Amino acid sequence: MIIKFGDLQSVLKAASGWRPGMVMDMDSVKRSGGNAPLTFWDPVDPKRNVSSALSLDQFSLFIHACREYLRSPSERFFFPRARPLMDLETIEATFRNRGTSPFVIVLERPDLVDDNLYPQVQRSMLGLRKLLEMNDFQVLDMRCSILKEIRMVFELVSTELPPSRLHLGPPAWTDTADHFVEKWRMAGIGQPFLVDGRWTVFAKREHREPASLIMAKGKEAALGNDLRDLPGLRCYSGKNAYKAPNRRAFTLLLDKREAWRA
Repeated sequence: MIIKFGDLQSVLKAASGWRPGMVMDMDSVKRSGGNAPLTFWDPVDPKRNVSSALSLDQFSLFIHACREYLRSPSERFFFPRARPLMDLETIEATFRNRGTSPFVIVLERPDLVDDNLYPQVQRSMLGLRKLLEMNDFQVLDMRCSILKEIRMVFELVSTELPPSRLHLGPPAWTDTADHFVEKWRMAGIGQPFLVDGRWTVFAKREHREPASLIMAKGKEAALGNDLRDLPGLRCYSGKNAYKAPNRRAFTLLLDKREAWRA
């Protein structure tokens, strides 16, 4: 970036006005059109995006940091203090005060360089989040710690769902309506009933806890290529998640201060 723009100050001024979808190489800049938050084509390999591991949140944070630095320059932007890990008591108290619940997924780390691993972890987290949400677990936030193991932490509204779920059937006037009613008179929790013209029934929920869901169906989620088998999968929820090895992931989730303010 400094080679392209000339000096650090020019990089900061340019980046403070960026928007998602930026595409650039050493000779040109386009303000939109990219599929990634930032696409910077490798001068040596024109088909390789050297910023492929950059998430939208990190791209947005960089823009914010550039604006903050230009307003108030400080060495702490370049040499931030080490962020202290939150203790387990504070972590548990934070969840308790919010009325939310933690859910942690731990995986073995594949033997990959960071540039290849991080996009796969990000894809896997999004895929697992979608799987959780499709099964009625409300995900409020998520973060990941990658050291010797991969630790994904999700903040859920609850880690325990009711025994039943509302199952929507076909409109009463369709050809499949009679079959639905016949099937669910015996299989449902209570009898089918009509809601806005559609047959509806309370059905037994297959997975009431996130760990049960991920252990059973986690591999069906959209995962990174090297994480498709969920290597070494372990899950922890509620009080079982408050373990010392999870402190770093919890700190990344709960301590929202920018690095230069920590």
